[in-house]
Amino acid sequence: GRTGKTWAHQHYNIEPDILTAGKAIAGGFPISIVATKDWLIPKLETGEHGTTHGGNPLACAALIGGIKAFLKENIAEIVSKNSRILRNKLEKIAKEYKLVRSVKGLGYMVGLELRVPPANILKKLQENNVLALKAGLTVLRLLPPYMITYEDMEKLEIVIRNAIEEEEVTRGIR
Repeated sequence: GRTGKTWAHQHYNIEPDILTAGKAIAGGFPISIVATKDWLIPKLETGEHGTTHGGNPLACAALIGGIKAFLKENIAEIVSKNSRILRNKLEKIAKEYKLVRSVKGLGYMVGLELRVPPANILKKLQENNVLALKAGLTVLRLLPPYMITYEDMEKLEIVIRNAIEEEEVTRGIR
């Protein structure tokens, strides 16, 4: 649901032969799934596919709870709608700062493609209680939680702006 659809492949009208998902499907509890087309199952030999948490009753209960909450709270639709707000904020930042090349991603899987490695900016974000990571060499990757609010997005925008502006000043760009 993080991209605004239940599964990211749905944005592209692709039907995968194999689909994998991690702990987000169980609200962060350690479990994963591998779903395949029926025709693939007989081709798997014993021992070709293993599992760490396979059949764990607690993990399965967390999975069921995660799926129920996802459906009941209509998470994909909420992410689809609210991520437009976040993307608009990031697009404005991209237009205003020379260090930013573009905005990348879908839904809440989004990032700023920078002209420099994001290490200094990440440190500044963390100092302001914003958790972010890098992707590749120059992408400042954001994966906000499903329950991010408009107020959270406002704060995020300010913190990102300040961090990028400080980096531009440090580099003599501004």
